[in-house]
Amino acid sequence: MMAGAAAAGNTSALDDPAKMSPFVTDAGMKTMKSEADFKTAWMAMKPDEQKAMMGG
Repeated sequence: MMAGAAAAGNTSALDDPAKMSPFVTDAGMKTMKSEADFKTAWMAMKPDEQKAMMGG
């Protein structure tokens, strides 16, 4: 049997529309913004928020 975040019912920052909205152009979170917009959004985040986005 495998255990993991999905099995435990946990979600990641990548599943949170509020956290992802600066990086995507659509509500379905399917289309990424331009590299410049993505970088701007990333640099505006606190280090702990960046770490959460990276799975840490």
